Amino acid sequence: MKLYPKKLNSLEELKREKHVLKYAKKHSGSGDLLDIKSHKATPSAEKQSDILSLLGDLATSKSFTDIALTAGLPLLKLAGRKAEKSFLKTFAGEVLGGYLKWKMLQMGVRGMRLFVKMQQTKKEKHKQEAKQKSASWS
Repeated sequence: MKLYPKKLNSLEELKREKHVLKYAKKHSGSGDLLDIKSHKATPSAEKQSDILSLLGDLATSKSFTDIALTAGLPLLKLAGRKAEKSFLKTFAGEVLGGYLKWKMLQMGVRGMRLFVKMQQTKKEKHKQEAKQKSASWS
């Protein structure tokens, strides 16, 4: 990526280019492109253009995920870095905690089913042994 469009080969050329730019900035009118600060948009105009671009993106979204991503990212930026970090930590904790709770519940239900099944097979085995003993006595 080029940082400057002109190729400068020596320190003298750099100093000369710097001097030329200072001179051009000093003697140019307010309509010149070199005066970047005078053309900077006002914060209210930036907010308005951001809102308009957001509404345009929402209007052209085709799926729910597109809508969620289009609206979610600017909302996270507005919330700030600290709030974003705490939100992400909370969200990750909720998702991970919910998954772990679900797995524990699922494993508990499977364990109970296995326990009940084992108890039933023990009872059936005990009944069959009792029938065989009573049949052998007769």
